Amino acid sequence: MIDRPGDRYGLQDESFHILAGRVDSAYSARIWLTDETALSFHVSLLGPYYGIHLAGIPEDEPAAREVAQEIEAIYPGYRPIPPEMGTRWCRMWR
Repeated sequence: MIDRPGDRYGLQDESFHILAGRVDSAYSARIWLTDETALSFHVSLLGPYYGIHLAGIPEDEPAAREVAQEIEAIYPGYRPIPPEMGTRWCRMWR
């Protein structure tokens, strides 16, 4: 899933610890929008949800839309985290 966004942005896969046997509830990655600013996202392993953490710069909204479309294409039925599950750090897309 992260191959296509990684073709357009500097990408840091933060899920390698899963391969080491550590338990985590999501696949995670970071897309670098500038040398100092990144947008991160998480795709849940527990349910059909994902979260996107925006960086707060104009470039993050188009990148977040691309990431959301990519997640929903690769993981049919996945949707942004609903507010009742807690979105303190995530911005909803829809």
